[in-house]
Amino acid sequence: MLTIGSLFLVAVVVARLLSGGKSVQVAQITIPLDRAWSVLCVLTAIHLFLAVFLGRGIEEYCCMLPSGLRAGWVFDEVSASGNGFVHGLVSRASPRRPGGHNHRMSWSDPSTWVSYFSALMAFAAMLPWWWTEHGLTWNGSLWLIPVALLVVVTNWWAGGHWIIALSEQLTQ
Repeated sequence: MLTIGSLFLVAVVVARLLSGGKSVQVAQITIPLDRAWSVLCVLTAIHLFLAVFLGRGIEEYCCMLPSGLRAGWVFDEVSASGNGFVHGLVSRASPRRPGGHNHRMSWSDPSTWVSYFSALMAFAAMLPWWWTEHGLTWNGSLWLIPVALLVVVTNWWAGGHWIIALSEQLTQ
């Protein structure tokens, strides 16, 4: 899901830079760039749904593990995967303040950089801009700015939800 969303974000931003604001084609589907925000809203809803159930699944899975050592092995396997959102993941099991809900992302964690880059790409992909020979052109409503912010925040929460669940359950 994260790979599909990321590739779509890159395709939309590149199309905005190169196509003069026309459309992007994914497989056999042509999506007008002025409707990219609706696709990203649907992908966000799917991400939110998957994050909640993945967080629950991680908790249930950890209850079945025979030891903490095995749980640490699972975390290491997940963070060694090729997915940029978890590759090299530094545990986010400890909140900034005891009892808090704000978990620090490490700048030495590659997934931190991927997450920030994806958030910026999502914001840029949703807005009605494109590049022309005269420079940056804006052609759309300002209501897309709060929608783009809401999509970015929702995706950030969803990603954080399952990453924190993974960190808390598999590194303690």
